Amino acid sequence: MIDQALGDTRGAGLLRALVVGDRTGIDTKMWSVFQRTGTNHLIAISGLHIGIVAGLTLLLSQFGWRLSGRLCRIFPASRAAAFFALVSAIVYTGLAGFAIPATRVLIMLLVLLLGVLMARATRPFNGLCMALLAVVIVDPVAVLSAGFWLSFCAVGIILVSLDGRVVVNRNAFSSLLKVRWLVTLGLAPILLA
Repeated sequence: MIDQALGDTRGAGLLRALVVGDRTGIDTKMWSVFQRTGTNHLIAISGLHIGIVAGLTLLLSQFGWRLSGRLCRIFPASRAAAFFALVSAIVYTGLAGFAIPATRVLIMLLVLLLGVLMARATRPFNGLCMALLAVVIVDPVAVLSAGFWLSFCAVGIILVSLDGRVVVNRNAFSSLLKVRWLVTLGLAPILLA
C-alpha cells in the first residue's frame, strides 16, 4: 500500500522502513546518515513500537466498544480491548519477523493481556516476574542479551517510580518526566557496564 500511494521514491522506502522495518528501500548513503545521527534504531520494529501499537489498539478499541451498550452486555469492554490489543501485537510482531526483541515484548504483553482476558487481577511486579519466567522458558539464551536486562530493568524501574500504580492527574506531564529521568538514571549503571 505504501508503494501504491508514494510510488518508487526515497520517501516510500523510508516510510516502509519506519512502519514495517523493511530496509530494502534504504540506500547505503541514507543508512550511514542514520548511523551517524544515532537514529538507525528507528528503522527496526522494536518492543517499544509493539507496545505502542498494542496500547493504542487497547485504548481505541475500548473506547469504541463502550459506545455500544449491546456489545458491553455481551462482553466487557476491557476484555474485548485486551483481545484486540493482543491480536494487533501478534500481527505487528509478525511484521517484524518475530525477531527476538519483538517476541520478548510479545510474551510480556501475552502475560499481561491474558490476565485481563481471564479476569485475573495481577500485581504489577508479579506480572513482571511471570513475563520474565515466560521469556526465559521460551528463550533461555535471552539472559545473555543486554536487551533482555535493559527491558526488564526499565519496566521494573517504571513500576517502582509509579509505586505500582498509574495515576492520571493534572501533573501527568511532570510525572512522565520523573519516570523518564528515573529510567535514565536507573539504566545508566547497566549501560555503563
